[in-house]
Amino acid sequence: MRTTLFGPLVRGGPRVDVGVRWAVLTLSVSFACARGKTATDYSAEMDRDRLVVSLRAPNGEVSGAGGLGGAVQLETSKARTLDRMITYIADHYVDSISRSDVYQLAIEGLIARIDDPYTAYVEKSSYHALTTLASGSYSGIGAGVESHNGLIQIVTPTPGGPAARVGLQGGDRIVEIDGQSTWNWSATRAASALRGNPGTVVRIKALQKATTEPVSISLKRGYVEVSSITQWTMLDSTMGYVRLRVVSQNAARDLMRRIDVLRDRGMRALILDLRDNPGGISSQARRIAELFLDSGLVIVEQRFRQPVRPHLEISERRQRWPDMPIVVLIDQGTASAAEAIVGALQDHDRAVLIGQRTFGKGVTYGLYPLPDGAAMRITTSRWYTPTGRSVGRVSGAQLSRNGGPPFVDAPRLFREPRTVYRSDGGRPLDPGPGILPDIVLGQVESADGVIDVRETRSLNYHKDTVLELASDLLSRAGSPAALIALLSER
Repeated sequence: MRTTLFGPLVRGGPRVDVGVRWAVLTLSVSFACARGKTATDYSAEMDRDRLVVSLRAPNGEVSGAGGLGGAVQLETSKARTLDRMITYIADHYVDSISRSDVYQLAIEGLIARIDDPYTAYVEKSSYHALTTLASGSYSGIGAGVESHNGLIQIVTPTPGGPAARVGLQGGDRIVEIDGQSTWNWSATRAASALRGNPGTVVRIKALQKATTEPVSISLKRGYVEVSSITQWTMLDSTMGYVRLRVVSQNAARDLMRRIDVLRDRGMRALILDLRDNPGGISSQARRIAELFLDSGLVIVEQRFRQPVRPHLEISERRQRWPDMPIVVLIDQGTASAAEAIVGALQDHDRAVLIGQRTFGKGVTYGLYPLPDGAAMRITTSRWYTPTGRSVGRVSGAQLSRNGGPPFVDAPRLFREPRTVYRSDGGRPLDPGPGILPDIVLGQVESADGVIDVRETRSLNYHKDTVLELASDLLSRAGSPAALIALLSER
């Protein structure tokens, strides 16, 4: 991770683009560029407020020395203060605590103060699993987890996995793992604790639906295959069904191939099941949406930290099956990249959504490797549907920094509260959080619009009923436009 700072170091001297890595542990300063060219080696010495630098660039060696600017002095002072505090605690605190443990506490405190459930320190043991999860297999309990308001909750159990076999469901809250309370744990810490060698046992306590006390559960870890398509079949002579389980690598290609096969078998209408789909790779979400949208239509908008201009993901291909009406099934387990897909289809009147309000994870993040083999997962942007709806939720500290009250949903921060959103055809759209389906089944909301996942899940509506309703709608619609028109009859 490189931060570009300041320069020139010497008045009238060469402008040096400085990349400073404050590895808080060592207070090392590294320099990356000289005269705009990448340095191959460097040395740096700090003497009070003076910085002496030697860089070996492709065109030779460049040296420079000068007083640090105000911003550099401030960062240097704070870094030195932090390092001195860590030394004092490690050397003098009444209870024995190692310097390594103090650094770990500093890391955890930094992440906690940011108060973003998706920004986290990813330990070395779970970094590899996190980078391969979307494209291969892993050993664990087979359940995605997220951290919200200090609680670890299950998002999407993998069908047939260890968690699903013992009856764990999305919205269940894990309050203890192997005897340790999970209060204020990050999602990555919980996921790391739940993973392990196949055949080993992890013991948890979970608050499940319809229970008021935690239940002790032992789970035997096992290999969990991450497959994008888990079911695909013809329901009758003209209606097909595909379940997209996760937006993993090659998900768009796999989905396209399955639909093409079903079209060859006579499919003229599609039920696309995205229930319990936790999302995945954002580029695959764009390609999936492209299969169903005309060229030139906006799929998603990403907004980064100012002053970077918003980035629009736009469909670059003609949709593959323009005459095929589509119903998409969604629920509280539909999250992240999967929400981006359904948001685009709803905004452009390309599909009818049936089910429950989605999870509400409207952010993208990047993974930044650290020297010790761990990594930082950092939220880098928020995404919006083509009409400008922000479906994500924002935690208290983030909103307080922007002048808002704590625990207010993201849409209330980033738009006028009276904004009315409409689809391409003029239908009013719910502003969020999450994506509200066109036909809602088993939905429970509180008076202020905040959804309790466990309460919603406890309704446990019958999935066969959902399929029956979707099939009925598609049987009466000969085209995508006719399907949307049926909504006015309800």
